Amino acid sequence: MNVSSSRTRPTAHSTRRTGPKVPTDLVPTASAPHETSLQQHEKDAHIYSLIQLLASSQLTCPVTEPIGDVVKRVSKGSLGELLAFLGERMVGRDKVKDARQRILNSRESNGELEKAKRRLRSARNGVEVLKKEREEAWVRFQKEKKELEESVRREREMGVLLSVVSEREGIRLRRIEEVRRMMIELKKKVDDAKSDGHQANMEPGSVELKPLKWRPRNTKETVARLHAHHIRLKSGKTQHAKVGRERSVLSSHEEELQRSADEVRIKEAKISALNEEIATKLRLVEQRLQSVSCAIVP
Repeated sequence: MNVSSSRTRPTAHSTRRTGPKVPTDLVPTASAPHETSLQQHEKDAHIYSLIQLLASSQLTCPVTEPIGDVVKRVSKGSLGELLAFLGERMVGRDKVKDARQRILNSRESNGELEKAKRRLRSARNGVEVLKKEREEAWVRFQKEKKELEESVRREREMGVLLSVVSEREGIRLRRIEEVRRMMIELKKKVDDAKSDGHQANMEPGSVELKPLKWRPRNTKETVARLHAHHIRLKSGKTQHAKVGRERSVLSSHEEELQRSADEVRIKEAKISALNEEIATKLRLVEQRLQSVSCAIVP
């Protein structure tokens, strides 16, 4: 039943318009001599309408006398007041049905409203959770971005330092090669000088001695020749020792040059490996930055 179509509680002034049909013997006439008689008739009509509303059907009387006489008789005194009180405070079946329907409609509407509210709350909670996750992901992305930028900066600085070291090692290697070349040339010169000294030392022994007549002049010349030969022999020994020392120095220098060349090659291999590692790390950092940017930015 529609709530708007429910009947309202009748009053003394609305009984004549909306209430049940009142018997003609209960309606006051204009010929009533006193105001108290008019009020009594209105009271009787009001009680009758209330009783009909409570019964929700046509009121019948078990006796043969008219219904108006019955109402007039019972509406006097405290009994009439009790009937009026009960009629005003109690409701009929139609009213009860309307109230129940109104309560049912209210419950149904409240149930739908509660469901909508629950869906709204769950949606808001979901939005808050997603927002929080997005903020946390953004914070993590910023942190990873700073770490990767710092790593890239360190790798670039390392690359610059390695390039400088590589350039210096190249200069050092070229200097070592030049020193080695000079040492080889010096060794050749020493060998040439040694061979010349050996030939000079062997020449006096190969000269054939012829007997000469004794003369003072010849004696002086012989002594001078012996002295010169002795000097040559002595200078040859000194030259031989000097050549040995130079050879030992040259061999030590050659070993040192060889070790330096080996160290340079090892350092160059390490530098190339570090350069390759830096390039690989830079590529990985760029890939991670791109993947994180694609994951965060919708």
